[in-house]
Amino acid sequence: MLRAWRRKLQSHFDASSRFKKNFLRVASASVFAQALPILASPIMTRLYSPHDFGVLALFVALLGVSVAMATMRFDWLLAAAHTRKAAAHIVVLGVLFVVLACLAFVGICFFGLYHEVAFVDWHTLDRFIWLMPVAVLGSGLQTLLSGWFIRAAHLTPVARARIRQSLAVVALGLIGGVHALGALGLIAATVLGTFIGVGGLFRSARNDLALGLAHIRTLSLFAKARSIRRRMLVSGATGIINVSGLLLPAIMISHYFSAVELGWYALMQRLATGPVGTVTGAVGQSFWGEARSLSHTDTRALQTLFERTSSRLALLSIPVAAACLAGPWYVGPIFGREEWQGAGKVLAALTPFVVAQIIAAPLSSVITIKRHEKWLFFWDLTRTLFVIAVFSVGGYYGIGLTTAVLWYAIGMAVMYALLFCKTRRIICA
Repeated sequence: MLRAWRRKLQSHFDASSRFKKNFLRVASASVFAQALPILASPIMTRLYSPHDFGVLALFVALLGVSVAMATMRFDWLLAAAHTRKAAAHIVVLGVLFVVLACLAFVGICFFGLYHEVAFVDWHTLDRFIWLMPVAVLGSGLQTLLSGWFIRAAHLTPVARARIRQSLAVVALGLIGGVHALGALGLIAATVLGTFIGVGGLFRSARNDLALGLAHIRTLSLFAKARSIRRRMLVSGATGIINVSGLLLPAIMISHYFSAVELGWYALMQRLATGPVGTVTGAVGQSFWGEARSLSHTDTRALQTLFERTSSRLALLSIPVAAACLAGPWYVGPIFGREEWQGAGKVLAALTPFVVAQIIAAPLSSVITIKRHEKWLFFWDLTRTLFVIAVFSVGGYYGIGLTTAVLWYAIGMAVMYALLFCKTRRIICA
């Protein structure tokens, strides 16, 4: 079935360019990897409550921010490495940083059980907090290994790992639901699925990594660390704020609203961004690999690629917007419980954010490739502060989750419009 879908795509597009080949590989795998959890959602919502999904959403949000801190976006530096030797040095430094960060997170997580830190309701996670350092290790390694393949524009292993991970998460989640494990079943499935993905990536990369690691010496490793220190700090800080801007809404909702409402938001965000994320994620990874090459060799071709890709993303956003706006009429019946009925309004409120993200996010890698990390840092910082302000005001005045999400979505649409304009200006300069 997957191969038939891919052949159909190839019949409509000339897959002669590396960009299109990478897009077809990643998109065909991502369609399956992202569609499977969506298709399983009507079953999962009958096995798990909105509260369980809310606990998972808070865990995943904290995990995402923790991984950004642990990796310091070494994967971004990997994409810019010009030689395999330089890339291997960055991988080693990244792994060391991840391991040290995991040890630090052990203390941070258990400290959080007794203190309120950064709007986080840690007691919601008190039974699952021990899984956080383990999840950070798995996700950090997955991020670094994915960056290794993106640098080489060889995305087939990334696509295969994504399929394995998706299958594992859904299968383990269903098993946990049948055995009434509650939120633990969802969280354990997420963590174990990550390590299954890491295993596939490592098997594909081990030979190439071995060649790069053979030339590494302690002195050269220290020299590489010094040479990338400044870019690592800028990219790392940018990455942390970038991820925080995306995941902070879940943390803020957990602080000001109930776990049930957080479950509504989490599942609707997955429903809105999951299916289309299969395509935009593939576009983003493929565009990143191709833009890295064209930015040094043929800027005119890069401009053409940008215009063509952005036009197609804009067309893609139209049916997605219609599906989101229709959410209040179909979410309740599909997910099978009255307690999910309010989630449809949350899905409709997310529409401006989803549309803007589809068009702007996949193309923004040019900002990093052209080394405009400082601008991206301030963009992410502004977005993060806006998220904190919107949900703090909404929670303080009790305006309700749907209205708060709508304010958030409109603000994010404006921010992504600025990101798109900056990306276009860099390419056309």
